[in-house]
Amino acid sequence: MGEINGIKFFRQKNRINNAQLAERAGVSVATIIKLEKKIDKKTKLSTCKAIADALGVSIEMLLDNYDESDLLDGDNRRTSKRKEFGSSEIAVYCSKHNLTFQQLADRLGMKSRERARQLCQENEAKIKHIKRLAAYEGLSIEEFCELYAA
Repeated sequence: MGEINGIKFFRQKNRINNAQLAERAGVSVATIIKLEKKIDKKTKLSTCKAIADALGVSIEMLLDNYDESDLLDGDNRRTSKRKEFGSSEIAVYCSKHNLTFQQLADRLGMKSRERARQLCQENEAKIKHIKRLAAYEGLSIEEFCELYAA
């Protein structure tokens, strides 16, 4: 498994093929295939925006690289990460924002994607993690807990 860019990652995560994404974004299949290989400085912002909107993610998320293993479960089948979520506010937050474990780890300032995965499986979130995510979202702890109540 290697790293893949956000277009390929979120296309596969959403379980759609190149043609479906191209149609949703209003671009050619050839454009999707090319950009899944490399997004360079010649790529039009409007194209990235259309693809991001079609995938329901930000342009920044398209530009990030992701570990392809985040798409696989132990049986090597593509799965939704939502199946691994517990019932804490953090789990609800991840589910609503369609975050990968690496993205959660980044938002929490963690070095380990595995630790972020463990947090999502817990049924009770720690206040220090809620505080950090609330600050990231510009919310108070109370607002965050109310918005993402399990």
